[in-house]
Amino acid sequence: MLAALVTTGRAAAVSTALHPRPLLLDVPAPAGFSWGGTFTFDEAGTAFRTATASAIDELDIGPRVGLGTQSEVRRGHLPGHTEPVAVKIGLKVGAIAREAEVLSAMSGVPGFPRLLYHEAEGEGTPGGALLLTLLGPSLDDLRRRGESGPLTGELLRHVGGCLLGLLRRLHAAGFVHNDVKPSNVLLSAGAAELHPASDLAADESRATRPSDDVESLLYTLAYLAAGSLPWQGEDADAVASAKRELLVEGVGAVAALTDGVECPAAAAALRALHAEVVRASRVLGAVDYATCLAALEAGQEASGLR
Repeated sequence: MLAALVTTGRAAAVSTALHPRPLLLDVPAPAGFSWGGTFTFDEAGTAFRTATASAIDELDIGPRVGLGTQSEVRRGHLPGHTEPVAVKIGLKVGAIAREAEVLSAMSGVPGFPRLLYHEAEGEGTPGGALLLTLLGPSLDDLRRRGESGPLTGELLRHVGGCLLGLLRRLHAAGFVHNDVKPSNVLLSAGAAELHPASDLAADESRATRPSDDVESLLYTLAYLAAGSLPWQGEDADAVASAKRELLVEGVGAVAALTDGVECPAAAAALRALHAEVVRASRVLGAVDYATCLAALEAGQEASGLR
């Protein structure tokens, strides 16, 4: 079992609960399309073959690369795979069950992590385990490390358009993300991928709508364009109040998001997307993805800059 490998360093019998999933190539951004100078989206994609039982038996578990309240993630290597993989272990019953459901449905869909194996909850793995492609740094990592500058004009439209496409695929499959933010946009060899939050549906009482994801996308782009959000450092109540004001006050409140954006084209695109988010919030959460993309494009054109 995958969890046993973490503690013993070698596999015992392969569980019959392991379910291989086919893996596809990433769909990359245009060749040579740069973000922030040092990171370049290129046309290289990584093909992962479905892991065999014998490969799982030889899975080499490496150091921990992430730890949360629900799960831990370790780097691993599979025989026959040149790229490392991620081994995600649930730390408690139900910890990653919802994530496994989403990844099972979305694995192989361009822009989502590839699921190689899912080990269901059982005696040896109380919280279940996932074997995934190991992705690179997040957009937030690059921003914090100073490896990227603010998103400007055409770059903001491109990143926003890519993420809108990923959300559209997720929503069409019947899911909402519920935690769209720069740290959940991870970079692979050929494209950006939207990573489901580990607590994607931990609070199932919350009636999150597709429009809420697009609203969060607006804040994500604003952060990447300005380097901060107006409510950073505030408590949860203050943040919720500021976001409500942005939706209720509409155009009159959007300056709070764009005042720190130096690029006129990026600021104009954010204002246009904000207007569409406000509209969607007032029609029971319906999202017109084409209109959102057009809003980003129209904002740039209105600014007269690219």
